[in-house]
Amino acid sequence: MDLVYISPDAVVDYLESSASDGLEQWIECKDLNGFRVICWIRIVQERVRAPGKWTVYYKQSLDHAIDGFFNVDEFQDVGDPDSPEGQRHVYDSGEAAINHAVSLGAKLDHFVKVGSMHIIYERFTASNPKPGKGIREWFVR
Repeated sequence: MDLVYISPDAVVDYLESSASDGLEQWIECKDLNGFRVICWIRIVQERVRAPGKWTVYYKQSLDHAIDGFFNVDEFQDVGDPDSPEGQRHVYDSGEAAINHAVSLGAKLDHFVKVGSMHIIYERFTASNPKPGKGIREWFVR
């Protein structure tokens, strides 16, 4: 499957489009006591919870370390236990949401459409060894 990055000039227009499902971006991986944590961002236009607003979710997902399982959206969140869907910030415009994402480490030329994170993660796992600990170890610690 091809991975399509949204042009930096089109990021805000795409996000504010009524047809947009939102944007995502891989930020970094970090170590948490031997577990690999994937930090990523999702920005969506709210249609139900707060119509006319845009929400930035900063997610910290435990790398499950299971061969063939690439759906990062289903990974265990290890960030704030009070915010299982990730840190959430709501804005009045897509541009303000993008600016916040950039302040969290996002790059304007690295946004992809919602639903593309599994491709990025799959490519990452192809060139990086599995972490020593995964989801099974997380629940028996």
